[in-house]
Amino acid sequence: MKTMNRRVATILMVVSGACGVVAFTPAVVCAEAAAGAPSPFTQLIVRGWHELEVDPDFARIQLAIESTSESADAALSQTNEIAERVVADIKKTGIDAKQITLRWPGVTPIYEGEEANPFPRQRTKIIGYRGGITVQVELNDLGRATEVVRTGLRAGAVGLRGLWFEIKNSKRAKDEAITGAVTEARQRGESLAAAANLVIHGISRLNLDDASISTTNMFDSWTAGGGVVQNYEPIEAKLLALTPQPVTVTASVTIEFNTSPK
Repeated sequence: MKTMNRRVATILMVVSGACGVVAFTPAVVCAEAAAGAPSPFTQLIVRGWHELEVDPDFARIQLAIESTSESADAALSQTNEIAERVVADIKKTGIDAKQITLRWPGVTPIYEGEEANPFPRQRTKIIGYRGGITVQVELNDLGRATEVVRTGLRAGAVGLRGLWFEIKNSKRAKDEAITGAVTEARQRGESLAAAANLVIHGISRLNLDDASISTTNMFDSWTAGGGVVQNYEPIEAKLLALTPQPVTVTASVTIEFNTSPK
């Protein structure tokens, strides 16, 4: 898994301790023990933030299947038939059945006048039903994303709901970002302590504030968000020129050091 580290300036929050000791802005806090006695240490509180960009190692594609009919049963049946055809054609390209799943099957009523006003105040007359289901495909070979989308749409899918580039081992990536955040916070804390003529005696508190992974839905970036891309031709050129985007992994921590004047 290739990663690119992005070192981001750690935010130095507070130096605090028994009242009257040296402190850096923006705040001074008089640290006291639970029993009310002044702490023998000056508290140095530092926040660290670290970011990684990781090369994705699999793609997730969602294809929309829809069908309409006068009855709910017929709409769902027709939708299932289309989904089976889409899955069969994708499998013919060499994609393993374990990489394909069907998600969110359902039927919704179609109301009179819905096309002119999708959100009317009153919906009184049902004129039909719309069946829907999503075919999801997960690919280890990122270069096959275009082929899968093309095959699915030509087999009967009405559009593309989403295309994401992701990483399998998210825990390893988060651990690496957390380690980076802790390292940054420790280095900044040591630098600040030296500048304030303080000696660090250890860590009294270490808190993981956040560890998250951000992936981009390539579909949203093409359509400015929301909905379903209808038909294949409008996105053919973009799919053919598709370049997997790095996955962003971030972590932030707070470290509280025990210090005393030299």
